[in-house]
Amino acid sequence: MGVFFESGSPRRNVLLLLQGHFISKIGSAAFDIVFVLWMKQQMGLAGVIGIVMMLAKLPEICLSPLSGTLVDMTSRKKVLVVCDLVIGIIITAISAICLALPGRTTLHFAMLVAGAICIGICDSFFNPAVASFLPELVARRHLQSVNSVYRFTTTAAGFLGQFAAAALFTAIGAPVLFLFNGLSYLFSAGSQACIASPAKSPTAGRPGHPFRRVLANLKEGMAYIGDDQGLKGFLLILCLYHFFLSPFTVILPFYVTDVLNAAAAWYGYAMGCFGVGLLVGFILAGVLRLSGSGRARLVVACFGVSATAFSLIGVLHHLCLVLPLIFVIGVTIAIIVVALNTIIQLTTPNSMHGRIFGLYSTLSTASVPFGMGFFGIAMDLLRKASSSPSRAPATIFLFCGVTLCAIFILFMGKPAFRNALNGSADLTSSRQTRSAVDGAID
Repeated sequence: MGVFFESGSPRRNVLLLLQGHFISKIGSAAFDIVFVLWMKQQMGLAGVIGIVMMLAKLPEICLSPLSGTLVDMTSRKKVLVVCDLVIGIIITAISAICLALPGRTTLHFAMLVAGAICIGICDSFFNPAVASFLPELVARRHLQSVNSVYRFTTTAAGFLGQFAAAALFTAIGAPVLFLFNGLSYLFSAGSQACIASPAKSPTAGRPGHPFRRVLANLKEGMAYIGDDQGLKGFLLILCLYHFFLSPFTVILPFYVTDVLNAAAAWYGYAMGCFGVGLLVGFILAGVLRLSGSGRARLVVACFGVSATAFSLIGVLHHLCLVLPLIFVIGVTIAIIVVALNTIIQLTTPNSMHGRIFGLYSTLSTASVPFGMGFFGIAMDLLRKASSSPSRAPATIFLFCGVTLCAIFILFMGKPAFRNALNGSADLTSSRQTRSAVDGAID
């Protein structure tokens, strides 16, 4: 996996990006946990927590296509630095006010809600920007390895942040942890500012009124995605994949207690198995440096294995069998996400990446909460209608696994999707756009 860390500028650029991202994600994960714990402590209403978390995600769902368009029109490095800088300043200011004015619960709540919404707005820019920036930093042959390391550091930092937040919330309090989060984002902004950006936006110099240029670029991106059958297939299947895997988080606690007849604590252990599986999968995605048909076969195998494992959870009701299946699901999800992201980056023009990943961010971010809500209601209705209510969680898992298998078989029957999966789509425009960058890096 370390092959891409060759001497020179590319190595320094990647390390600067990863170190800043790792620190900021620790702070971000801690902030999410502390925010929920603080609201529970101060408000005591689950409905309020749910509404606030929904509001925090709405900007990313609604703005990502437009944000991705703006990302394509400016320096991706500047977008990353500005987003982290804005978040860092906002969270640090909120922490300072909370420390200076203790006991002002209403004021603190209003500031935190506004801060969470601002973070969601910045995330709508940051996520497509980083997916677009990574192909500018390294040569094509190292892109899958860099994607896997980036995903690994994101997941690992999330675990560290959650663990730290849970351990330190009572000891030092929410305002101090908020301060740590703000400082982590400022550190990330400083680290990313030191990156030697190898390229400018291909669309930055287009003439015309700024608003018209944004609208024209947005239309151009949507038209490009609409005309590329393989790309549309990728985006749709990733969206459906997120949707039918979303019951995992919502249904699993009921599955553990009702189907497996295990203590509620085993839900935590099961999620731990899933998290470890993700980390192992990200490592494997970087080690298995496949391309073309080899990568396609790996994606097909992982998709089939994950769908089968999901189905088996609905059939095999033994803890010693279910935990390995959950681990396998984590491994395969990680490999699929890294591989498909890499294929999209390699087979589409760099000038379109912001818009493509902006739309992907909207679809994936929206499909998960929608899927959670849908399958949560479906399970409640199934438990009421069934003569064996305790089997409802297993039935949901079995249905989702079988549906995932059917979806992938349907897509594999489409030649455009198979060609794109093999990386045999027309790469001419992508090569022309990236030739100068890759030449300088190699």
